[in-house]
Amino acid sequence: MAGMAFNVIPLEEDIKVIGLVPDSIVPGFDGGSWPILGTLSYGGEYVRTDYLIDSNYSDPFRYFTRGIAFKDDSVCYLYDRRDIGNALLDAYLVELNYRHGKVMRSIIVDNDVTNSESFSARAVAVANNGDIVLVNIDTDIDTFPQFITVLNSSFQEKTQSIVQNFGRKNVPVHIEVDDLGSISIVGMSQGKPSSVWWESKLYKQVLDSNRMTTSFSLAPTEFDQSIILADHYPVIKTLSENWVIASQRVLETSDCPNCSIGIPYVVCISKDFTEVLWETRVFDGDESSSSPLYWVSSVTEVDDGYIFAGAKQGGVGNTSGILGKVGLNGDSLWLKHYVPVGWDSTRALWFDLKDIKTTPHGNIVACGRSFDRYNNIRVPWILHLDPDGCLEPGCNPVSTLSETGSFAANLQIFPNPASTDCAIRVLVPESYTDYQLRIFNAKGILIKRLEIGGKDVNFLLDLSQWPTGSYFVQLTDPIGRQITKELLIF
Repeated sequence: MAGMAFNVIPLEEDIKVIGLVPDSIVPGFDGGSWPILGTLSYGGEYVRTDYLIDSNYSDPFRYFTRGIAFKDDSVCYLYDRRDIGNALLDAYLVELNYRHGKVMRSIIVDNDVTNSESFSARAVAVANNGDIVLVNIDTDIDTFPQFITVLNSSFQEKTQSIVQNFGRKNVPVHIEVDDLGSISIVGMSQGKPSSVWWESKLYKQVLDSNRMTTSFSLAPTEFDQSIILADHYPVIKTLSENWVIASQRVLETSDCPNCSIGIPYVVCISKDFTEVLWETRVFDGDESSSSPLYWVSSVTEVDDGYIFAGAKQGGVGNTSGILGKVGLNGDSLWLKHYVPVGWDSTRALWFDLKDIKTTPHGNIVACGRSFDRYNNIRVPWILHLDPDGCLEPGCNPVSTLSETGSFAANLQIFPNPASTDCAIRVLVPESYTDYQLRIFNAKGILIKRLEIGGKDVNFLLDLSQWPTGSYFVQLTDPIGRQITKELLIF
């Protein structure tokens, strides 16, 4: 069936997928597209399709995915809606019972502050009191001002206010509300244009219950980090209340004038956004070429790290979905490329994995879309994999304490275990300035960063003031492959 899959919701008994089909498939409609809720068994059988009929807005439309927030057995699903023939986007909010495929209520959220018609949906959260909190941006204004709209549980508007932007173009991708009514917004903040992109940082903005900004923080990442594509939601708050964000570092390439590439990273930032705990590159391509493109659309937390989903886009024969995993301390554990079973490398014009979740059984479910060149249609794509990203369980056992990719470098620690001091020896073949050496504690917090000044370097560490326990010494090469070794201090 032609269509696209945007969000996946793994339940105990089956898997729900929110997606889109052409209107020509829906009886009685023609033109545009129509949202659906698909149900699949864990055995791979497609069980049924529920067309999401909205009595308030029955005309067909196209949409771009936006935020999703859970509310008991329903989700509040926020996306941009566009009537056929209308070039402007509207912030469209739907409450959907995902177990039964019923639209319970919906609303188009208007901009009542500046009355702009380009009011782009960005993120949604459900407060503990049942209120729905939305963050939107006005794309008619160059600075992209943010707006907070609060609705009650029946979708009646309570308040709407503009948010201070501090002279920057702030693009939110995540919002949450605490028990006191304070709102936290996390996203990407752009400053002045650079020769390649913009000065770009990850930001967190906190508003009190009166919608006044109490803090605005830019993460002190080693590199400028950006979230390039608007319909990606790669921001999560971890169980330890830190932030994990899948972002891109934009680099100029040498293959054409004014060309660039986004290098994917997964970044862990402290709860208050004052400290970067780790900043891990997850890329196996050629950074000197603007093609293929890489990006990460979604990230989710698992017991021993974070799994992310995205795409590699390089045209026919050079495109794939990608999944990867980063450990709790920032180790890059694995990165894999996927095409549908039975397809060859030339059948698809492109792939794009949009969402990833873990199942109640501990496995991975991801969904997305691809373009089938042989049949000239977009098709939905669902993957059900084991925790290591394998179709056949056990294909890729990994350990955070071993090499996660074979490359020509060596990392030695002696003595180990150690008490008062130890030596770390690093041997690298070339381009030593592009290697990184970092030490993390057992909680994954970056303790020390060491500069590599040659091909054969020895570091002597004074450990007399370091607490006893396990530490992890991590060497990263220029394309993100890593060796991680445990250092035990007693």
